[in-house]
Amino acid sequence: MLRVGQERLDPGTIDKIFERLRDADTDDEVAAAWVALDLLRRMYQAPDRDTAHRRLVTFYEWAVTVEVPEVTRMATTIDTWQDEVLAFFDTRASNAPTESTNVKIKSIRRAARGFRNCSNYRARILLHAGQPRRLPTTTRIRPYNLTTAP
Repeated sequence: MLRVGQERLDPGTIDKIFERLRDADTDDEVAAAWVALDLLRRMYQAPDRDTAHRRLVTFYEWAVTVEVPEVTRMATTIDTWQDEVLAFFDTRASNAPTESTNVKIKSIRRAARGFRNCSNYRARILLHAGQPRRLPTTTRIRPYNLTTAP
């Protein structure tokens, strides 16, 4: 449930989540991180750069208020890359596809426990993380026809 945006949840569900978080996490660090993540997610839903910047300031204010080390570290990282983050609203360009491919490649490398042959490693990466392969439209093997079989 914590992976769902808060705007997609009804108020009763949100109350239940916070109630369970209070019971399980007496320091409220998980709830603070969930709110911080939602504030950051809402920043990316902004229609323009100015609105995004205002929402980013709200995120920074939350990070300072809650004093949770993980949230503070995330806010510091976003602050370091703030110009690049806000550039998204000028270009609407993202490096998400590249990052996704890199994660897949790292996962393949970990699962393989070391390739001895570089061409096999490359083939495995292209199979899992590369562009979809085009299947041939014709085949050299002709289907067996039961009506003309001897």
